[in-house]
Amino acid sequence: TDYVYQKDCTKHVTFSIKAKLGEIPVSIKITLGYLQTSTRIVVLNFEVEHDTHCISLSREGFKPQSKLICNILGNSNLDKYIRWRGFFPEVLIPLLERSQPHGRKGALSAYRNNREKFLAVAEHLEFIRWKMATLFSSLKYIGPLRQEPQRNYLYLGEKPNNVGLSGEFTHILLYQDESLRKSVSEHLKQSFGYSLELKSKQYGRQLELYLKNAAGQEHNLMDTGFGISQLLPILTECLLDRQQRQIIMMEQPEIHLHPNAQAKLMSLLVSLVEGKTKKQMIIETHSEAFLLR
Repeated sequence: TDYVYQKDCTKHVTFSIKAKLGEIPVSIKITLGYLQTSTRIVVLNFEVEHDTHCISLSREGFKPQSKLICNILGNSNLDKYIRWRGFFPEVLIPLLERSQPHGRKGALSAYRNNREKFLAVAEHLEFIRWKMATLFSSLKYIGPLRQEPQRNYLYLGEKPNNVGLSGEFTHILLYQDESLRKSVSEHLKQSFGYSLELKSKQYGRQLELYLKNAAGQEHNLMDTGFGISQLLPILTECLLDRQQRQIIMMEQPEIHLHPNAQAKLMSLLVSLVEGKTKKQMIIETHSEAFLLR
């Protein structure tokens, strides 16, 4: 936003999220602003459309004392009984149900006069928030620069459920899951001509990764092309066996691979999406070989 608005803090940022909750689409639009007086980011406008419901929260102006208004609950100062969980609103029903809400008498009075409306809005907002949280919990992200290869990897008993932002847990997953290791090795051999070997030392606390070529020669991962080390976390994450549907976001999976290997990687990723892995992929790439495959 600094680049787009040239560090003009008076400008606002708006973003939208569209998804399907079951068979019913949901659309969320959020506008954010920077409040200089308190040096914080505030939600200026929040709109959600789902099924036949449309709920909006907006501020009258952009000042610390500006009121938060709901299209359903009317022109009231909702800041007294709405809490923001990140960018998502939550109506404080349990607090309003108390007979003495500790300095929130105005909120209690407004709630008692519009109890059914409050409950309906609170219930629907919580339903949307829970569904969206479930949706985003299946989202896995792998950054553009993965961890550099190491001759020896230290294992201290961690139990990760994904490779990590930079692939830092790849060796642990390969060590803990033999079927995953075999699957990664088979796909590597089929697409790139190398099979994967993992050796453990010092009672499993020290791990080493090796690549074996068609002639049977083994080389430590650190002694091979840098592109394979960048590819390994991508392939490992894509081949993890998960019961639920998963969305994988990755940046530059083709980095440090020559064009022919980039094209082979793209074919491999397409085959995984079209297979039975229950995976969806969002890929950011600079590779023409990727796009033309």
